[in-house]
This record gives sequence, structure tokens and C-alpha cells, in this order.
Amino acid sequence: MSTARKRSRLSTEERRAQLLDVGARVFGARPFDDISLEDVAEQAGVSPGLLYHYFGGKREFAAAVIESQSTRFLEMTKADESLPVEKQLLGALDAYLQYVEANEHGYRALHSPGMMADKSVAQLSRAGMRLQEQRIAAALGFSEDIPAEIALAIHGWIAFTIAVCLRWLDQRNRTRAQVRDLCANSLRAILNATGLVSLDDPPT
Repeated sequence: MSTARKRSRLSTEERRAQLLDVGARVFGARPFDDISLEDVAEQAGVSPGLLYHYFGGKREFAAAVIESQSTRFLEMTKADESLPVEKQLLGALDAYLQYVEANEHGYRALHSPGMMADKSVAQLSRAGMRLQEQRIAAALGFSEDIPAEIALAIHGWIAFTIAVCLRWLDQRNRTRAQVRDLCANSLRAILNATGLVSLDDPPT
């Protein structure tokens, strides 16, 4: 009687998800131009032909990685709209930082200058950022006709938060709570400075 075990086979979706996760690690750790699909295939333990079969080429694969990470990020950071605005924003920021910690390479890939050099990848990234901006504006009561000052403030704050998080990942010299408070206080200050919104410290 044979005791050999059958090798487990991943479904198409499971294999694709695995390759996208490996791609996030690789693109998050190295410059885009220095990476080939052969590098990703070696990290994933598959043949390069399989990657070409699933994604077509490096640019298509990079776009799929960004889309996957952006979708995951947006799902994790969706605010509870039943809460007061201050708690909505603080809860979304907590979720944001949890994503950053749990998906460091994916976060780096989302904001890699090399990745953004490709037009299709940059379009996906900008679409994700626009949705973040719209969510914040909606929480503030501006679902439509967002005042220019509010739109600019939110856009600038997101850029600030990205820069803070990338430095945090590099240095790890602050706790997540400290980074959260820094970003929350900066959002509160920049919105209050517009004169159109007044946010108080949220209850703890």
C-alpha cells in the first residue's frame, strides 16, 4: 500500500492571490526597473511561464499588484458611518496604520516612485487616493460639491500621512499609537485651519 501523499494544488484564485502577495513583497523591497518577472517567479517557486500566463507581462503584473493592495487597503480602512465624525476618522486612521504594519511591503509598493512611473499603475494609485479623499470629505458632510479648501487640505494630509508612515516603517522609533496621534492631530489642525470645519479631540 502506497503511503505517498498527494500534493495539494492551489485553485486558480488561490495561486493568483499567492503570486500577487509575492509581487507586493518584491516590488515593495526593490526598485521597479530592477525587477523582472523571472525574479518574482523565483521568489514564488513557480515557472516564469506561469506568471506570464496569469498576467501577461511585468507592467500588467505590477498593475494587478497595486489593484490588489489598494482593494485590500480600502476594505480595511472603511469607516463606520454610524459613529460621530471624530470617531469615524480616528477609527479609519487606526485601521490605516494596522494595514501599514501588517502589509509593509504592499504599502511600500503602493507608494513606490518606480511603480508610479508606469501610467496604468499610477492611474490605479490615484483612483485609490481619490476614494480616500472622498471618504474623508463625506465623513465631514461634504459628499458633493467639496469646497476647494477642504479638498486641498485632505489631499495634503494624505500626502503627509504617507510620508510619515514610510519614515515610520524605516525607523520604527515610535509606537503605532504615537503615529496615530500625530496624524490625527495634524488632520484636526489642517481642517480647523480652513475655517470650514471644526473638529474637537475625539473621546477616548
